[in-house]
Amino acid sequence: MDLYLARATKRISQLQLALKIGISQTQLSLFERGYREPPEKLKQKIADALGISVDDIQWTKPEHRKTACGN
Repeated sequence: MDLYLARATKRISQLQLALKIGISQTQLSLFERGYREPPEKLKQKIADALGISVDDIQWTKPEHRKTACGN
């Protein structure tokens, strides 16, 4: 599942999650929309805060993966 759905399923706001993991709400929004991918340590913090595995989260949306590859 994508990061937005993982967060929404837990009924946690962007601001609540951002504060819990020590980043800005804007940065979390960029991760959720697939414009940025968090570093591995931050991925683990996010997953831990949501009570799920890092592998359960789709970190980059497909349309942004294509753009990031230069296609």
